[in-house]
Amino acid sequence: MIPTKLKSRISKELSFPLGAKTVSEALEGVPQYADLTLAFYPHWDLTPPRIRRMLDSDEPIRIMEATYRNIPPGRSGSRDLMALGWYDETWELAVYPVPRDMKSAIAALLVTKGLPKIRMWLEMKRADSWHSGRHSCRLLVRFADEGTLLCEGL
Repeated sequence: MIPTKLKSRISKELSFPLGAKTVSEALEGVPQYADLTLAFYPHWDLTPPRIRRMLDSDEPIRIMEATYRNIPPGRSGSRDLMALGWYDETWELAVYPVPRDMKSAIAALLVTKGLPKIRMWLEMKRADSWHSGRHSCRLLVRFADEGTLLCEGL
């Protein structure tokens, strides 16, 4: 199972659409599986009523993200940050909360369309030069009708 490094407390109006078991099972076998970590983050800049208004007005909202980071320290890199692993190559998955009453519909979108897109992104062949910097595959949902999943970075 992919280790969970953080599960943030969120409002009772919200819920995370997927759990660690579902994400881990869907991505089992990807080349980075042993290096992946999972975090459940809040929407730092959005309140539950704002999330609801965005979804009701068909604005996209982030629900999941896969991120790769490999930033070399450079000449002025901090030894403390090096010791903490800040400059290590990392692969992280992040899940963001949604309104409770939309959880099952959004979870279904993630399982049928979103996690396969994350898997595809993780399995892509990449040039050596790609492995420097920060890259991500972000899944957003728009929910005016039955729900549409958007993917950035693929």
